[in-house]
Amino acid sequence: MAKKVWAKNQMIHQAGDRIQTLDILLKGSVKMQVGSKVVMLSAGTIIGLAGLPGECFVHSYQAEEDCVTFEYPYQTLEDIEKLLHVNMKIAPMLTSQTVSNAVSIYQAGLRLLRDCREEYQAVMDDLKGYAMLCAKAGVQAQDFSYVRQIAPPPDEANVPHWQIGFFDTIGRYDGTLRGDIYMLGAEVCTGFTMFAAEYTRILERSQKEILDYLEGFHRQTTGFRMAVTALKAKISAVASGVRVDSMPSMQDSMNRILFFADLPKEEADAWKNMMKVYKSYKDRSDGSDEMRALRRKIANAFYPLYKRIFLKTIDAFDIPPEVRMFLYFGYLDEDICGEDVTRQLYGFMMAYQPDPKDHVVTMYEWLKKIYKMEVDPSRNEFDLDYIAYLRDARQNGEIDASEEMRLKDDPEGRLDFEIKNLFTLGNRMTFGRITSFFPVFDSCNVLLPLDKAYCSQQRIYEELDRIRSLDFQCFYRPESYVDRINPALRLDVHHERLPYIILFPNVGTRGVLYQEIEGKKRNSPARMLVSMFHTENLEDTFTRICGEFRWEMCKTEQGVHWN
Repeated sequence: MAKKVWAKNQMIHQAGDRIQTLDILLKGSVKMQVGSKVVMLSAGTIIGLAGLPGECFVHSYQAEEDCVTFEYPYQTLEDIEKLLHVNMKIAPMLTSQTVSNAVSIYQAGLRLLRDCREEYQAVMDDLKGYAMLCAKAGVQAQDFSYVRQIAPPPDEANVPHWQIGFFDTIGRYDGTLRGDIYMLGAEVCTGFTMFAAEYTRILERSQKEILDYLEGFHRQTTGFRMAVTALKAKISAVASGVRVDSMPSMQDSMNRILFFADLPKEEADAWKNMMKVYKSYKDRSDGSDEMRALRRKIANAFYPLYKRIFLKTIDAFDIPPEVRMFLYFGYLDEDICGEDVTRQLYGFMMAYQPDPKDHVVTMYEWLKKIYKMEVDPSRNEFDLDYIAYLRDARQNGEIDASEEMRLKDDPEGRLDFEIKNLFTLGNRMTFGRITSFFPVFDSCNVLLPLDKAYCSQQRIYEELDRIRSLDFQCFYRPESYVDRINPALRLDVHHERLPYIILFPNVGTRGVLYQEIEGKKRNSPARMLVSMFHTENLEDTFTRICGEFRWEMCKTEQGVHWN
């Protein structure tokens, strides 16, 4: 036993130190550090009471002012009882302060947990907006998908509720208890103190879990948080007029895109002349016959150009940014987009990452799947799939049997079929305004700020999750499992087949269910079409097309019994 004097700011016990003594704070105040929170301990506190002998301090204790403590050895729990019996005169004060400290430590833990949850939510919110930040800053997005896998912190402290209510109550009636109950003797003080010590021990274990979680969370998210901070600083600098390295010059984009396509001179000149005439109109949304004819002429030339550029990119080592913008958004000319819109499109292009789940794809990615024979082409306007179309062409004498066999596995034949049908029809349907349809990106069609209209993977998955929360069976398909050894053993199982969401290179107003299954395969994903920049309410759009999907699947499954 010994009296000790501590100078202001001197560390009395550091978190991680071994608990070997019980220290009664006789004079002054001590700062107990609970993570980023502070609990002030007054005279009458028994420091070390919450731990077991030989364990380590969970929190640090630092003298807030000049302090005096009296130290007792702490080897077993009975030492707490001895301390109270030896100090019978001040035992009621020690018990009262122990209960009061327990309440304060609980409240500090609540604040710590609240801050922990807020920090977790802030990072998750930044993760949702990360693609948009990259787009605004015009930088390539990094893969931070691992951040989404981090488990959230607990919802509440791992402490029995009845103990919380009990100690809150006796803390409020401290004056009554100190005058009438704690004065009954050392045995009563020991009971309340031991109970409060056990409660505080549970609190500190719970807080240790939160602190360990925070340490791991900070370590795992350091790279992401630094990237977000840098992006926000860059965006802020641009908004303040400070020059930062970002988008390269997009002047003469059309000539560079046409050069990449390696068009014959006559076709390249025709494109230049058409766009020159188009740009000469003051009102490019004009509905005159002359303007509609020009838009139709450009649209007819658009898809052969898209196909030619697409085939060039298959084996290209590096695709220029303006070419990628053409493939993703239909971008062709910086003059009809304007500098601000062009910069935004460049940002979206740089930030774009393929969907790791492979359900949300751009038109360019979808055509690559068709060309590489990963999926079959979509049906045409007569509801014929690619194989049925070839068979129909052979029966009509348009091709012979050998040509039919060749085209079945011909990548370019499949590509032509998909461009002629899904791309050409879907582009017009998702655009929404049939009479003014124009496949080249033009700022006059931007009816909503691009960052609000952009159909990011995150937004689309949120809508799919919302639909599934209302109708969890929406995308499930019944299948039969037959045991190979015992064919009589048959089980009906259901598998979820999320649809393909194909993003079309336009600013549009409609979502379309193009087909509910692939060919005749009832366990294949549906194909839904949405504009890359959707200017209508996305929730309403997905509610409608998923309702249509339910209707069509019902017809498909009922077959001849539908009527």
